[in-house]
Amino acid sequence: MHQYRLLLISMGVIIAWLCGRFFLAENFHYAFLVWNLFLALLPLFFAEIFKRARHWAVAMVALFLWLIFFPNAPYILTDLIHWRLGTSLVWYDLFLLLGFGAVGLWTGFLSLDLVEKNLKKIRISSYILLWIFRGIIFALCSVGVYLGREIRFNSWDLFTNASSVFQTFIHDIASQEFAIVFFPWFFGLWLGYEWYAQINKSP
Repeated sequence: MHQYRLLLISMGVIIAWLCGRFFLAENFHYAFLVWNLFLALLPLFFAEIFKRARHWAVAMVALFLWLIFFPNAPYILTDLIHWRLGTSLVWYDLFLLLGFGAVGLWTGFLSLDLVEKNLKKIRISSYILLWIFRGIIFALCSVGVYLGREIRFNSWDLFTNASSVFQTFIHDIASQEFAIVFFPWFFGLWLGYEWYAQINKSP
């Protein structure tokens, strides 16, 4: 609950920062960050359902939806692509985008931590199995970031346009463009989560 309080406070700060940007710039250029933040919160929502589910079917559906929407959490970091030099708000915008990105990444790591703790409750507690699980999750997440930022698919397309998403992935997996996005995200997320897990390890 302590992390949730800090998360809510952080969200309040970055939203206030965004509102300040609206006032200073007299436009709503970064309003899309609110929607992306909402999407970043969905994995945490589904992780909580997975945690509280009393029936295995509900738990499995929640886990599936968590996996589908998990890339939305770190994806918000890619909004740094919208940062532009040469404006009077250049530093204001940088910290705005970094703030939203940090909160998005935080919600993703928090949701993964919740899922792992509940997997341990059902006796999937082997450290090797958890590492394999993390590797699969971060690989899928990195694919999701590539498909989202470079190809402009979103999580909903897995339900409405799944064949196109799959065909694009198969076509691009061996390309240099895919590797340039996939490997930095894969290793960056994994190292970031290991750091997060060590900081939040129970004494």
